[in-house]
Amino acid sequence: MELIFQNVWFVPLFPFLASILLGIGLFFFPNSIKKFRRLSSFISIMFLNIAMLLSFHFFWQQITGSPIHRYLWSWVLYKNFVLEIGYLI
Repeated sequence: MELIFQNVWFVPLFPFLASILLGIGLFFFPNSIKKFRRLSSFISIMFLNIAMLLSFHFFWQQITGSPIHRYLWSWVLYKNFVLEIGYLI
């Protein structure tokens, strides 16, 4: 179960990868936008669907009573002041 929650970072990764792939494709092939339109929409929708399904799965795990997992990282360290960033699942 905890392996699932350690891989929750895939949820924002898939839309980011879709935008990167589409941006690179449009940057390197600017003249073939009409030919690239169908492929780019397929890539975008596929990656967004994967992220949505993963989000639904994690949401369902929380509804059915899984314990809350807390992941925090130290972001800003200054003397006795520590600012942490992270997420609760």
